This record gives sequence, C-alpha cells and structure tokens, in this order.
Amino acid sequence: MPTDATRRQDAHDTLLWWCSEVGGGHTHAFLDACRHLALDPWHASWALSQLGHVEFDWRAGRFATAPTVLTTIPGVGGRLLICGARPAGLLQDLQDATEQHGLDVDVSEAPCHQYGEGPATILIDADPADAATFAAAAVIMFVPSAHSRLAGLLFDVDADTVGEAEEPDERFPHAPIDHDTFQVLWDSDRDDGRDGLWRYRTFDDPRATYLRGDGISLRLCAAEFGPYLVQRHDDSEPAARYVQANRLLIVDGMAPLPKLHARAAALCSGRVPLRQHFAPGVFEDHYVNVDSDTAGRILASLGLGDQHS
Repeated sequence: MPTDATRRQDAHDTLLWWCSEVGGGHTHAFLDACRHLALDPWHASWALSQLGHVEFDWRAGRFATAPTVLTTIPGVGGRLLICGARPAGLLQDLQDATEQHGLDVDVSEAPCHQYGEGPATILIDADPADAATFAAAAVIMFVPSAHSRLAGLLFDVDADTVGEAEEPDERFPHAPIDHDTFQVLWDSDRDDGRDGLWRYRTFDDPRATYLRGDGISLRLCAAEFGPYLVQRHDDSEPAARYVQANRLLIVDGMAPLPKLHARAAALCSGRVPLRQHFAPGVFEDHYVNVDSDTAGRILASLGLGDQHS
C-alpha cells in the first residue's frame, strides 16, 4: 500500500511529465491537472518554479516549461543536476548518450525522492570536465553554476523596482498583513486607509499585494516581495538568515523568497527546502547546500546583507 508521501511524489513527477509534454498553456489547464492528481496547485507551482522546471505568469494566465538543462552543484565536484523539462524517455535518452559516446557518466535510474514535496531530483555522477560533451551528446543545454548565474541577476529590492502605482479596487475582499507574522488579518477590524501591506483577492490574482505609504498605493509585481519591504520592529527576527557552518539558508515560512531568489537557492542542491514546523502557522524553510556567495547575494538583494552566522 503506497504511503501518502509516495502518492504525492508520483503525482508531482506525473505533473512535471505532463507540463514537459504539453510545453505550456493556460494556467486553467495547469490547475485542472493539479486537481486531477489531487495536488495543491499553489504548492505544486511553487515547487516546479523553485526547481527551475516551469515558469508561471499568473496575471497573464500562462505557464511554460523550461528547456532541459544540465548544471553543476556547488561543493560537489563529481555530481551534476538535471533541471527543466522532463519529457517521457529522458532518462533513457541520457543513458543512450552515455553508452553511444563511451562517456564515464552514471545516470541514476532511480531519481532522488523529494518526500512528496516536489518532483524527484535527477542527479548525474560525472567528471565536470565531461559535462559539456555529455550535454551535447544528449542534446540538452549545459549551464555550469546555474545557481550562481541566477544569483548574479538579482537586483536590490525596493518599492520602486518591484511596485507600480495603482489604486486597489476596494470592492474586492481585502485585509492588512501583519508586519511581524506576515499573516493576512482577514478577521481584523481594519482601517482601510492605514499604511502598510495589504492583500486583495482580485479576479486576476487572489494574492494581489499592495504597499501603502505617504498617500501612495503600489501594487507589487509578486506577493513574495512584501515582507522584505515593510518596516518591522527592531527586535523582530529577520525574515531570512544564513548559517554558514551548515550551508543553510533559513527563511521564515510566511515570508517565502521571491521566485528568482528561491530558484538560486534551490538549484544549489536540486531539492525543495526542508520545512521545519514549530507551531500551527509557524515554520521555516531550510535551503540546503547553499554556498556563501549565493546566500550573500540573495540576502543583500533583500536588504538583509548582515544576516550571516
């Protein structure tokens, strides 16, 4: 009898296969596929996006699968990672390329389980010096240090770079967001005119997030930027921090990293972050094997440059 984690693991792998075969389409189709597989669509899209498999534009209502890519893993010289599209027969194609070209490459026939939190990880044992030759033989892209390249694209996050002036439509359900817990206070006695973060459930985005201040409302391009823009109490725990001794990037679960930041962190291992629960609604996401350069750029981009230990 399969466990629930095994069922969810198989469902995530099937979802990635489906996305890879169709290539892209309307997010309504993606939502239908998630429901058919009994997966939470928001969690599934979060996992697929972080791992570099699928891109989502929720406001435009579109998704697209990324090309299959071979990349390196920081600190692990003899191991490579496959991300992007995973169409039917990919593993066999990789093995055939190895045999036909006589390469000393070991393609695992059993991808690494993600314990039901996302699609399995495909790891390749090989000398990095052979990576480009192997990728060319398998007709896939080779992008060394993808995590570092993504981190290098990160800009300094501020209200001007991630927001645009827009007055929210007060007819939609809306509520303030607590600046310390990042919880949406749907049941609060709110003052609709107060400054701070606000969540709106609009037709095109149920997580539309606005930042109000000095009489101006900015709609953020993604809800994830919100916690990194608000003023918090001086004694508040930082939303993200890095433990260098353990190569861990630790993120408040209610303040998930923005998409590109999360992908740079996740591609350091090819794993979704390990979720650590402490109490109902209180948890952290631990990104593993994150090198100090990548972690430093992520934190600096979010205005948390001194959160190292």
